[in-house]
Amino acid sequence: MYQLPRCPGYAISAFLLWLALGFVPVHGRATASPLIAVSPDSIGPIELPWLVTVQVGVRIYDRDSHGPTPLTWTISDVMHGTNNDVPWVMQSPTSGTIAPADSQYVAVILDLFGVAGGEYRVDLIIDSNDPVHPRVIVPLKFTIVAPVPVRRFTFGELKAKYR
Repeated sequence: MYQLPRCPGYAISAFLLWLALGFVPVHGRATASPLIAVSPDSIGPIELPWLVTVQVGVRIYDRDSHGPTPLTWTISDVMHGTNNDVPWVMQSPTSGTIAPADSQYVAVILDLFGVAGGEYRVDLIIDSNDPVHPRVIVPLKFTIVAPVPVRRFTFGELKAKYR
């Protein structure tokens, strides 16, 4: 381990070095903590047709390549601004463990059968054991375009003369 020169403020310098490297001091020793990153950080706005099933996805990364602690995470969804689950948005898998410096893809499936046309905002909530950012929110914004309804027209009687 790199030793800082002994000088006034040594303890502060060592602490700042630990912070810069992503280490948290425990009982005088530095241990690496998992650090979460998510890509993309938002999805949309996108326009989706009515009565389809669509799959988008996010990739969850453990940015820490120095320590032994894996990143554990869970994902859920809520309608933006509420605590209400969205039954037609599903994730697979819904939880996982990622080794340091590795990543995992999460499929986000939108089952739009029976969902009315309009604008929607859903928050994908990823909770993890990252001590700095234990919760990451990925906004998902989309518009469901409903088809133009079929209309029937009645013109009344049609009279024609034949010669």
